[in-house]
Amino acid sequence: WTGLEPATPCVTGRYSNQLNYQTFSIIKTLKKFSVCLTWGKCTTIIFVCQDLNQINMKISRPFEHEYDVSSYQNRYIQRVTGDDALKTLSENLSIVDNFFKNISQEKLHFRYAEGKWTPIEMLGHIIDTERILLYRALSIARGEKQSLPGFNEENYVKATNFDKKSLRSLLQQFKAQRKSTVLFFKSLGKRELGRMGKANQMPTNARVLAWFLAGHELHHLNILKERYL
Repeated sequence: WTGLEPATPCVTGRYSNQLNYQTFSIIKTLKKFSVCLTWGKCTTIIFVCQDLNQINMKISRPFEHEYDVSSYQNRYIQRVTGDDALKTLSENLSIVDNFFKNISQEKLHFRYAEGKWTPIEMLGHIIDTERILLYRALSIARGEKQSLPGFNEENYVKATNFDKKSLRSLLQQFKAQRKSTVLFFKSLGKRELGRMGKANQMPTNARVLAWFLAGHELHHLNILKERYL
């Protein structure tokens, strides 16, 4: 007996009262079970199920009516294999981390042509983009009606000095941001994932943005493999 079960309905007597008292004491201590004494056991089951749903949550591939398939968004979305963007985002944390750790210091600051980003600048761009897309996903999931602004990635990279930052500090930022990103997407319900909004004047939602985000970094890793390494 866990101590969380309420007394059997319609049963009286000192044992029934004792169970109610013990259940009430535990419910008062554990705030998340403080919905209703009578439903103590049911409440426990509900919260356990919610936790399991978050652990086993999956973000399936977006439908074509949820975004403009002729736009650049589709290029990134199609980069992702499988049927779960959340799984890809979680797995990419270590993939991206190990990928950049295995680039030599000399190649981290290499440009294959004038005006092109270095690998370390590309990592900074990946981090910036994740922060922006996560803000878009949050805003749209919460019902924002205004079209969220776009951004010029070239200007964003020029406005800072990624080449003077250490790889260690950038990877720390990437990993911290990715953990936050995954936790955020896990917190969304089906309605929030599918709620439509606009960003950069294009239709989108949190589900589309999760796939966009997963494909965006895969796109840049592929460029690094082809042109830098």
